[in-house]
Order: sequence, then structure tokens, then C-alpha cells
Amino acid sequence: MEKLESFYRDRGYLAFRVESVQVSMTPDREGVYITITVDEGDIYNVRNVNVIGDLKGHEEFLERVTKIEPGTQYNAAYITQLEDIISRYYGQFGYAYTEVRAIPDMQEGSNEVDITFAVNPGQRVYVDRINFYGNNATADSVLRREMRQLEGAPLNEQLIEQSKLRLERLGFFETVETMTRKSETDPNRVEVDFTVKEQPSGSFNFSLGYGDYTGLQLGLGLSQDNFLGSGNRAAINIQTNRFTKSASVSYMDRYLTKDGVSLAGQVYVSEFDAGNLENYIRYNKKQFGIGASIGFPVSEITSLNFGLTYRNEQISDVDSYEQVSQFYRPYVDKQDPNSGVRFNIFEASAGISRMTLNRGMFPTAGSLNSFNFEISTPNSDVNYFRMLYDYRQYFPITDNHNFVFMTRLRLGYGNGYGTDDNGNDHLFPFYENFRLGGNDNLRGFEGNTIGPRAIYRYPQSIPGKPGYDGVPPGLPSNPGADRLFVSRYSVGGNAMAVGGIELIVPTPLIPEENRNTVRTSFYVDVGTVWDTEFDYETYRQLQLAVNSFALQDYSEPSNYRVSAGVSLQWLSPMGPITFSFGRALKSDESDRTQTFTFNIGTTF
Repeated sequence: MEKLESFYRDRGYLAFRVESVQVSMTPDREGVYITITVDEGDIYNVRNVNVIGDLKGHEEFLERVTKIEPGTQYNAAYITQLEDIISRYYGQFGYAYTEVRAIPDMQEGSNEVDITFAVNPGQRVYVDRINFYGNNATADSVLRREMRQLEGAPLNEQLIEQSKLRLERLGFFETVETMTRKSETDPNRVEVDFTVKEQPSGSFNFSLGYGDYTGLQLGLGLSQDNFLGSGNRAAINIQTNRFTKSASVSYMDRYLTKDGVSLAGQVYVSEFDAGNLENYIRYNKKQFGIGASIGFPVSEITSLNFGLTYRNEQISDVDSYEQVSQFYRPYVDKQDPNSGVRFNIFEASAGISRMTLNRGMFPTAGSLNSFNFEISTPNSDVNYFRMLYDYRQYFPITDNHNFVFMTRLRLGYGNGYGTDDNGNDHLFPFYENFRLGGNDNLRGFEGNTIGPRAIYRYPQSIPGKPGYDGVPPGLPSNPGADRLFVSRYSVGGNAMAVGGIELIVPTPLIPEENRNTVRTSFYVDVGTVWDTEFDYETYRQLQLAVNSFALQDYSEPSNYRVSAGVSLQWLSPMGPITFSFGRALKSDESDRTQTFTFNIGTTF
């Protein structure tokens, strides 16, 4: 009956009433008839709106928020919404128990109604104490520093909600619940309780094994976003296998100062042999580096970040395909071309991020926007820059956030700037190229397989006059007669665009209390990588060698890939684990597709 009454009163039938309800059995006695007699009455329009009561000096706001144009059709749902807005407004000033009642006055002889809002703010309420429950591993101070509602201050429901949201964004807690209760000693004071349920906020892994492809494998990694309950991030990683050896240590203090200024540092060393890694063209890279960054909060949702990094890089054993030769050739010692090259890189970075996500892990509403700019300083051996933009947006479809639509986009661009001492233009280092494919960005394709292919150019020769041995020597032919071989291996590019859409749905057979640790989604991924410095005209007239793949204009972003599938993500005690089943919908003949992918440490 309540739904029936609401249906009519939301459409202006203010005088609607149920006159009678009759229930009778069907002749076969297997069902019942329900007969409801109603009097719809007339449709009423609003004539005047008044506000009365002890308004505490907020008359201007109330007049503005309750303004309804004369002649507007009466809507009970809208009137109830105004009551809630007024109550919440007074809650910002400590009036926690404000009573708001809308009184309709139907005018006799007309279909008009006057509405009077009676407001009783009551007594101002102050917060006596804020309590935290469930934070067994996380220090009380970590939660308390996120509070925007202060003890001793007037109760503000908006600040309590903002404090709850900040706790959820930390990524340390599966759920955060709040409750306000009256103090046992003072009726004008309350206590605010925050009850949290902690979840894994890091990952630990140890691996020891042997594989035909990777050889001996040894890995040790510890990453903790809530290190020893301090709210700081610490990570140490050691890895060795057939193609890489690396070690790194990093630490970030999220609250270097009480204002939320953060400080992070990292030290690392690595050796990477791309020739032993699938889907890579051969080169060897050794590097060590040290870096630091500092972050400044601009507002509740926006922050700035600045960093400095020093890297020493040694590149050797580089395969001589066309794209890499353009970068690598000017630095090679012509007296000892096999010795490789060494670079000292001083890199500065600046970034800005804006986050309105409702949770740090597995969000269901809000957005994340970040832009980062990195540039090697002019005193570096190689001068280049790189820009990266990330965007994610979550749109809840249902009120309980069981069904959520998500869209994401990542754009990247890098290039060299300036010239070296010999007048050569600085180019973007080939080993810094953007690459796509795999569970991190473009599911349904093998990792690092999307983008421009390696091109090999082979000079052709023509027979000359026979020598003393009777064998004619080969003489160089016109460069226009060179042969071209296009490999199936991608070398990446200096520009990238990748994005996608996902429909997040409830995970079958998972209890409601675990919904924040397991996520299922159906996705469509789209991505492309291109090289803005690639000169297609230089190669397009050359004849392709036997078994070569087709040459394409790799300077154009139009050769995009598309995939679709289903993904399952789980926040396990070892860290985030993602399983993806996908299929390529648009691919190239040289692509390597992948139906199933598995990854630890990345979520969307």
C-alpha cells in the first residue's frame, strides 16, 4: 500500500487515499482476489513555500534550497529529498538531530497547495571521542591522521563521511563502517566509532626452480604498503633467471610532515639480456641508479610530486636493426664497436594526480587522473623526455555497487631533444620504448608483442670483373636495390595509446562478505603503439626478402589491436592475483595471441 500511495503522491495526487481493500477466494480455492478501491483526487500544484522555526541564521540558504516555482506539480519524493538536504546541512554545524517536517496545506476550492517546512535544529552536538576498532595490525595513529572530524569540534556528518572515504582509499581495509552514539556522560556530546576490517596490503613471494626456457630461477620479493602497521610503503626485490638479474630497495614515508608531505627513495641495480627473453630483439643492458621523490597534497583529492634520479646505463650486444642503429650508431666507439656504450642519466620528474575513488583497492565509484613528465637534464649523455597520462573512471550501475561500468585510458609519448657535440639529434632511447601486450594492458596478446616491428636492411651486390682467381667480386649496387626484412618481433615505439571498458559483475559462489576481495569483469581492450620518427618513405620502395612480414607505416597510430574476454581478480595473502581469459578481435599476422594470462601484483 505504501508503494501505491507513493506512486500517486509523487505525481501530484496529494489527496489520494485508499477507500477499501477486499480479499476473496477464487472459485477453485487455489488463489485469492484482492480488490483495492482508491480515490485519486485531484492533481495539486505548489503555490507558496515557507520555512519556520529556529533557523540559527541560515535563512538565506533555506530560502534558496526550498525555492519551488509556483505552478510546479507537487512531488512527495522531491519534498522528502528537501527535508534530507536541510537535515544534512545543519549536520555540518554540529546539529546532529535536526528535525525537519514538511506540512502541506491544501487550499479549498482550488488545486493548489502551500508547503511549510518546520525546522528544529535542536542542540549543537560535539564529538567527545573518536574510537577505532579492528585495526589489529595498523597503528592507531595511521587512522587518526586521516580524520577530518576532530575530537572536541562540533559533529559534522560531512567530515565523518570524508574521514571514512580517506580510510577506504588507503587500500589497507576491506571494509570501513562508522557509527555515531551519544555519550554516556553528556547528552550534548557523542562518540564516533570507526570499525575496519583489515585486508592484505602487500605481497611476499619466493621462487626457486628451473625451466627449459628461463633456466635457473631464484626470486625473493617483499612489498608492503602498510609496513609494520606504520602506513608507510617498503619493498625489497631480488630476482635472477636466464634473462635478468636485479635487486632493488625502496621506501616511502606517506606522512613526512603532519600536513601529508611524503618522501620516497629507491636504490636499484639490474642486468637485462633481452636476447634470452621471448618477444624481444637482442640487446644487453646493465644499470644502477638511485632516486628520490617528494609529494605535496594540494587538496583532499589532488597532489603534486617531484623527483630526481641518477642512472648509470651500459648498453651492449645490440642487434643491428634499422630503428636501433639510428640511436645507437652515433655513440659507438668506431675503434672498438663491440665495447658497447655507457650513459650517465640525470632525470627530473614532475607529476600531478587527482583521485576521487571510493576505495584504494577494487574501487566501485569515482575517478583517477594522473599526469607525469620526466626529462633527462641537459648535462646527461642522452637528452630525452617522456610524458604519461592515466585515467580511470568507475560508474556504479546499481545502488549496491554490485554492477559497475569502468573505463580506462593510458597515453604515452617520448622523444629526444637537442643535439650532441657532433651535431646529431638526440633520439628517444630504444630500450625506453613503450610496449603493449599481456595482462598489464592488452589482454589476449602475448607480452611486448604489439607495436612497430624490427626492420633489417641488407645491401645487394652486383658481379664485377673476375679477379686473378677467376671469381667475380661483388660490387655494391644502388641503395634502392637493397632488400628489406621485417621481423615478427616488436621493438616498441615512442608513442602509445591503450584503453578499454569493463563491466564489473558479482562473482558467482562468493559470499557477500568477500565481495571486496574478489572481482569478476567482462572487458574489451584497445591499444596501439607507434613510432613518430619512423620514415616510411625511406623503405616502402624496397623489395622484401624471403619470409619477411609485410612492411607497414609504423609512424601511424591507426594499426590498433582489440581483444575481449573475462577477468577474475583476487586479493590473496600473497598479493593481487589476476586470471584473464581473452581473445583477440583485431590482430596482425605477425602478432602472438594468448587465450589465458596469469599475473601477480596488478589490478585494474
